[in-house]
Amino acid sequence: MTNKRLRYPIMLFASSAVAIIVSCGDDPAAPGLGTAPTTTPSVSIVDNGFQPAANMIEVAETVTWLWTGSNQHNVTFDDERLANSVTRVDGSFQQAFDTAGEFTYFCSIHGRSVMSGRVVVGDAANSSGVGAGYP
Repeated sequence: MTNKRLRYPIMLFASSAVAIIVSCGDDPAAPGLGTAPTTTPSVSIVDNGFQPAANMIEVAETVTWLWTGSNQHNVTFDDERLANSVTRVDGSFQQAFDTAGEFTYFCSIHGRSVMSGRVVVGDAANSSGVGAGYP
């Protein structure tokens, strides 16, 4: 039979140990205690639009386009060095950007005036206004 006087301090010690362990999680401000989560820049392809219409990234990052609407769309770059997506209604497409610059794209089905966007990469991002209220 366990002594009731010992049971409370043991439970208090165990719960304190759990609280200390949990508080040492992935804090990006605390080096050596974990890593900050990374996110991949993404664009939702909705019916007749790209959201957001502009992305600002660093050189060597990848953007993912996700089809979320019900109409067929594609991602067609003005820069012929970049790959274009196939026309589809669902799925995803990724493009890596290894060079600084501004890369514009559109949906060839709906046209530039209806569906267009851009990715600003690296140094070009600092002077483009993306992220400062400019789409």
